[in-house]
Amino acid sequence: MLRLSDINTFSKKCNKHLISGKVGSQYSYVSKKRAFSSGTIEKHMIGFCPWGSDIPFSVRYFGEDIDSDEKRDWKYNLWGRITVPIYGEFGKMVSLATKKPGEGKNPWWNFPFVKSNSLFLLDKAKSHAYKSNRIYIVEGYCDALTLYQNGLKNVVALMGTALTTRKVSLIARYCNNVVFCFDVDENKSGQRACDKAVSLLHSYSFCESISVIDSIPVGEDPDSYVKANGLPSYLSHERELSDEEIFEICERSNREG
Repeated sequence: MLRLSDINTFSKKCNKHLISGKVGSQYSYVSKKRAFSSGTIEKHMIGFCPWGSDIPFSVRYFGEDIDSDEKRDWKYNLWGRITVPIYGEFGKMVSLATKKPGEGKNPWWNFPFVKSNSLFLLDKAKSHAYKSNRIYIVEGYCDALTLYQNGLKNVVALMGTALTTRKVSLIARYCNNVVFCFDVDENKSGQRACDKAVSLLHSYSFCESISVIDSIPVGEDPDSYVKANGLPSYLSHERELSDEEIFEICERSNREG
């Protein structure tokens, strides 16, 4: 039986580990290297799971058949890692994401859940998206946390997955204008992901405008750019796509499959 309440309790314990000074070097990494304030660490329950620490059985084997001899043990996906809880639309915890400090752009790991049904930070961003009738969509956890910390409260993250019909339906509940803020990569993977997202969103009648922030230097993402240049500079790159541009994007996306 899945017990998200146990993971929620474990996540809170990790947060206490991080802010209590028990793992000072990790707090320094989160607060200085990642530049997250103490308020952000507390508000978003960012934590750290010390290497070798005790992990409850229900968390260590979360989602696995406890009677199976082949059940997976998640301890190595938790020990020595930064933890970030993932909440659903109405603030209920749905999973926990973890990442080893210093891994750069290497993927985050999270407890099994349906990513295609969720948007990271939507529980906190939805009221701001409704008031402004606008939402900013980034790719990763740190992108969203950094922009939120710097004052952009109507921001959500796809968590490294594609935009889906379910995610579009969540967006449609709160606003009619969307801004895509994807990474600017040398291999243009961010552009291709943006093209597919624009193409999908354009097929829905609720959307009044689609904008992008795509003119920042190659190799930058929202997280790195805002830390170096500030939020106003980042938002100055925002531009609304014309009907002609959207048509070209949809054509290009269809050709690339």
